[in-house]
Amino acid sequence: KLDDHWVATVQAVGSRTRDGDGDDRDGHGVEAILNRSGRHLGVHAHARDYDEDFRADAGFVPRVDQRDLHAVVSWTWWPEGPRLISWKPQVTALRIDDQQGVRLERTGEVKLEFEFRRQTSLSLAYTDRVETLRPEDFPALAAPRDYDTGVSRVEARTAAWPAVEFGVEAAWGDGIQFETVAGRPPEPATVAELELTASLRPVSRLRADLTWLSSRLDDDASGERVLANDIARARIEWQFDRRASLRLIARYDVLDTDARFTDRDSTEDWNTDVLFRYLVNPWTALYVGYNSNETNLEFVEDEFGRRVERTDGLTLRDARQVFVKFSYLFRL
Repeated sequence: KLDDHWVATVQAVGSRTRDGDGDDRDGHGVEAILNRSGRHLGVHAHARDYDEDFRADAGFVPRVDQRDLHAVVSWTWWPEGPRLISWKPQVTALRIDDQQGVRLERTGEVKLEFEFRRQTSLSLAYTDRVETLRPEDFPALAAPRDYDTGVSRVEARTAAWPAVEFGVEAAWGDGIQFETVAGRPPEPATVAELELTASLRPVSRLRADLTWLSSRLDDDASGERVLANDIARARIEWQFDRRASLRLIARYDVLDTDARFTDRDSTEDWNTDVLFRYLVNPWTALYVGYNSNETNLEFVEDEFGRRVERTDGLTLRDARQVFVKFSYLFRL
């Protein structure tokens, strides 16, 4: 802790890994973080360096052979008026290079956030990114290739009413299609995403959380649809009394793909999860549950034997389970 606003964190780590031939490979990793928090100015600066021989199989290091530097700077104004409480512009910059100095990613983002009375917020952002993919990342690439993408994003949430909460998040712009037809490299694409959420509490004992996620990916060259994915989820819980409750989770997931552009199969799934809980205390409880899943698969038999194929519609119940769990605390 440098003072009341600034905090610094530094970490250095090394690893030694013996491969199948008995050779030892030594690697290192270094991270340095500088944070500032305050009523107006906010700063986050983060530097990382992991060489290609560093291994952390028992930990979580998603990427090695990189040097990463990113920074986030924001300034908050507090008008604290009858409607607007605060507003904040924010700038983010990021650059990632490999250990040989080849740029892997460059990102810049500008963001504007507003906080209103009655738990209402609005966020506007634009992200510009240049990502470099290499033959070692995707063998279909003959040489490193830059992909320039730009995405706009709008997010709004409100809990202005005691019984209802709403949220909407939309993003659109340029992206990358990673899962192409076998043998083809990733291609530029146009992306569009929409997320709608609602939490309803019409009575004190009932709560319903509803979510709808929609994603679209279009081929940049032809403008034709590559895939469309829609996920609808409902979580409904009824509290009978202080101890007993019943919960239902239902999820419908449909992915429609075009075989001309991607090897991903079209899928459709319907999952249902029901749970009854009787809770005396955290150590003494009874759970009774049921789960099932239906999907667009069917069994097909021919001269080569029995196999499964994708079909249209929910044709196969591929999972069904009933379970009972009881726990009791013996006090000695």
